[in-house]
Amino acid sequence: MNDVNVKNLTVLAERRRNLRPAVVLFNFLAEKTDALNCIHLSKGALAERFHVSARTVANWLYALADVGAIKYKYSGIIRLNPIIYYVGTRKNYKKALSEYETFRSDI
Repeated sequence: MNDVNVKNLTVLAERRRNLRPAVVLFNFLAEKTDALNCIHLSKGALAERFHVSARTVANWLYALADVGAIKYKYSGIIRLNPIIYYVGTRKNYKKALSEYETFRSDI
């Protein structure tokens, strides 16, 4: 079987009080990622989607980045850590790992 299904969300468990709303954001992002665990959405678009301020979204993104769940660029590129969450083929999993490791986050 060539499929990989990783959902190790223990890193998102109540390590920080403000992480709980960030987990909702993480779950939303997980549903929208491409085959390499990447999504293109601005803070403004996410704020609109969740009916919160861009600053609140920024805080959630910082919290997720702080626990190693994501990497984020201000241009709106978000990469989810494949060790924490990935659904796809084994070939793309290896590519997603490589892309995540070399991706330079702004936060």
